[in-house]
Amino acid sequence: MRIIISIILVLVLGGLGFTKVNSLQEEINQKDVLLLDYEDRLVAQIEQVEAHKEFIRVLREQSDASAYDFSYMKNLIEGATQTVEDIKKLEEADKELLAKYSKIFFLNEHYTPGSLAYIPDDFVLSDKKLEIHKEVQPFLVDMLNKMKATGLKPFVVSSFRSFNYQEDLKDRNVVTFGEGTANQFVADQGYSEHQLGTTVDIGTSADLLKFEPTDEYNWLVSNAYKHGFVLSYPKNNDYYEFEPWHWRFVGVALATELKNQGKYFYDLPQREIEAFRLEMFGR
Repeated sequence: MRIIISIILVLVLGGLGFTKVNSLQEEINQKDVLLLDYEDRLVAQIEQVEAHKEFIRVLREQSDASAYDFSYMKNLIEGATQTVEDIKKLEEADKELLAKYSKIFFLNEHYTPGSLAYIPDDFVLSDKKLEIHKEVQPFLVDMLNKMKATGLKPFVVSSFRSFNYQEDLKDRNVVTFGEGTANQFVADQGYSEHQLGTTVDIGTSADLLKFEPTDEYNWLVSNAYKHGFVLSYPKNNDYYEFEPWHWRFVGVALATELKNQGKYFYDLPQREIEAFRLEMFGR
């Protein structure tokens, strides 16, 4: 009997050790991804600085010349002015809106979108007042109106969620389904795209698991990019279970680029994504 108990203890402790190793390996993998994305950001910034240095060098050469084309210099100066304005806009823009979350970057408890607006009640499934980023609201309303015009009946089931709300949501799902299962479809607080205020869950009923086979889902797959929205978690993604209802606004330019390339948001390195930040709210 003692021998059997000893064997059982060895197996149990070994299993726990294996689980801990897996957990540590996952943590290491996440940190590796984070470091790579930081490297991409740094490279992009260095390239931008070098480009500006080259512009200044050319401008000085032209200024030192005894004779030069005034119209050419005027164009250079206007270009420099536009570059400065673009840099200022980038500095003032919310740097979090196009960052990757979903177990990669962390959004702290103090972050809230700069300004929120209510989603019209006609598009909200429940009696709750749902909010979304103020700049995103016109894009969302236009998309939902287009869907309604074709006879579809889309509803927003969830939108902006605060850090604390996400924490409570995760805790409730852990109690209901267990931590392992909950981790597959509910983000931890600080890793949810909903905290950005640019993400919505769209369905035809409160049961989002029934959304995939609907005409509404098929319409979104074909047309959401025209309104700046992309599917965050397609089938076989590396982060969560397939979520056909989960759509994030990234801007028409980036969404169109992803559509043309047949890629998803998390397929692109952060450096390439950053190039679309300036025109995120452009039509």
